[in-house]
Amino acid sequence: MGSILYRMANLQTVGREIHQGIAFDIYSSVDLCIPESPDPSLLQLMYIDEGSVLSGSGDSESSIFTPVLLCLNYRNPVERLTLSNAKGFSVFFKPGVINHGLASGVFDCAADELPADQDAQQDKNLFRTERVLLSPFIKTGKNPYPLPVNGTIRNRILRMHENLHIQLVSQPDRFWPCRGRSFFLEILMLLQSMYAFENNLASLPIRIRDEFYPVVRDIHVHYPEPDFVCRPGSPPPLLGPLFFSYRFRRSVGSFPSRYVRNLRCSVGANLLKNTMLDLGEIARRCGYLDEKRFAGDFRSIEGIHPLDWRSRFPNPYG
Repeated sequence: MGSILYRMANLQTVGREIHQGIAFDIYSSVDLCIPESPDPSLLQLMYIDEGSVLSGSGDSESSIFTPVLLCLNYRNPVERLTLSNAKGFSVFFKPGVINHGLASGVFDCAADELPADQDAQQDKNLFRTERVLLSPFIKTGKNPYPLPVNGTIRNRILRMHENLHIQLVSQPDRFWPCRGRSFFLEILMLLQSMYAFENNLASLPIRIRDEFYPVVRDIHVHYPEPDFVCRPGSPPPLLGPLFFSYRFRRSVGSFPSRYVRNLRCSVGANLLKNTMLDLGEIARRCGYLDEKRFAGDFRSIEGIHPLDWRSRFPNPYG
């Protein structure tokens, strides 16, 4: 079969010496897991690095090529998965782990719908960005929804899951829940950008000409690297190095350096709002060597210091 049936209670992370006995709603495994009794409140990210993957049943069964990320939503019927000689990992989670505010019934509404209740509408607007992160799980019409993974994205996904798993299993210090949540958020942000690229959705910050898809995809993978410089890997016939920035701006709407800055600050805003990481660590995770540079860039976009911006929102842990 290539996958293991698990009781979710055996996978759930529970604080040991630090935050003793507190359950954490991210369940991480280095195996490809299928829940023994699916909990409808759970979503699952399954990364399959190699092996044979079939989805569906009978005559409608189809192959899924690896490496691939599968997004599963146990609130809805899930197609049967058949795995053979497959390797990878699984992450289960409840939406409230992104932000306490997503644990309410507002999650039941589609991302582009507003609930009738006025308080729920306010919550809905407050967590619109976070709900976009759930799009690959709740708006696809496919269950599981496959996202193909190229070599560059593969390496980053494996690193992020390793960092997440270390925090949940080793629990190295009192910040492990916050740090674990932050690595998980980074996985979701990369996943959502992959989903948006695959579907050419308006949830992308810009509309991209086909020739720039590889360039922008590269930015979304490498922005955390402080020495990253946006440049074309293999310039198309009409895209010479001297005209790259100019043509990028005409196609995407901003110069490459500004696009990278805006993306880094957008990721920083998500981490500010949904974790309590200190400013220096957020800056480093967004590709800055200096938190002052991050604060300056953030202020130029939002008009306010990052910590003052964070104070506008409720505690993400409830």
